[in-house]
Amino acid sequence: MPLAHYTVAPDLRIAVRTKKAPKLLASMFGPDTQVDSAELTLDLTSGDEGRGPQTGNVTSAGPTAHGVYKAVPWSCSLSRGGDDRWTLRFKSMAMREYLAMHIALLPAVRLLLTKRGIAQISGAAFAKDGNATVLAGPTGTGKTSLLLGALQRGAHFVGDEYVGLSSDGGVSPIARSLALRSATLALAPKAAGRLSGPRRMALRLAEFVSTVTRARLEPLSHLRPEELGLQVATEPAKVQRVVWLEAVDADQSPDLTPMSSEDIVQELALRQAVHQVAYGDLTPLLETFAGCEDADARWRRALVEGLANVECVRLTFARSSLAEALDLLLASAES
Repeated sequence: MPLAHYTVAPDLRIAVRTKKAPKLLASMFGPDTQVDSAELTLDLTSGDEGRGPQTGNVTSAGPTAHGVYKAVPWSCSLSRGGDDRWTLRFKSMAMREYLAMHIALLPAVRLLLTKRGIAQISGAAFAKDGNATVLAGPTGTGKTSLLLGALQRGAHFVGDEYVGLSSDGGVSPIARSLALRSATLALAPKAAGRLSGPRRMALRLAEFVSTVTRARLEPLSHLRPEELGLQVATEPAKVQRVVWLEAVDADQSPDLTPMSSEDIVQELALRQAVHQVAYGDLTPLLETFAGCEDADARWRRALVEGLANVECVRLTFARSSLAEALDLLLASAES
């Protein structure tokens, strides 16, 4: 069975075992780092035939959780080695990679990073001269669109969808790809012009699926920023600003206002809670099995410490004025 290895924020090693080479997970977390071992293994093979070598000696076989997401049943078995190496065996009849990522893998990564003093958040980040801007906010507020606009104007890609903020103020990628819909590229026409034919077809297909299902399903296309000719940060970056996005339907000019780091942390915690409710993920089970019931407090502490000397602002803008919001965002960073 193929075993792919990835490294996330900044040195957590994960492995994915599948019957065929993973697609979604490879596009999000790749490239394959070919490491010898991993702290976390996600096994997506069905039944015992996929159980290759364990990641460490298994000393604790944990529970098996069952659930249903949008009429798709799933199950996940947990085990842990004596050297604190984890294995998650996930099964579902459909959307296996997608469900495994949201229900099992991301919660496990979040917990393991929290124990290292790194808070996994939903957001995007770009850097210039080693100083990073982190974009956060509810789904659909333009995080990736603004990220792409900044990248086209010379910024360097740090991460999209999920990034890690450390207690020392650093930011590192968890997902290493851009999560796109057709409209996401509005602020980056040059990048859009570099899309391959198959990529364009995938975006059109995703848009069709969203329309047919009345947005019940809203698939994303994931691709590496290098495919669009965009630059990727190769050196560690420090968070200079966290920008909380608020897109409104009213017609108003973009506006930047100060925001406390405490309010940012609370908003990020609410976004995480929304994810847990939406997917019914394994967060509570993983924390209990790991004996880490204070994980939420440690996650908040990492954020509070990491944002202690960071500028926090709220960017409010009309949905129809995303380009003007980008201008204000970048101009304010220069001042």
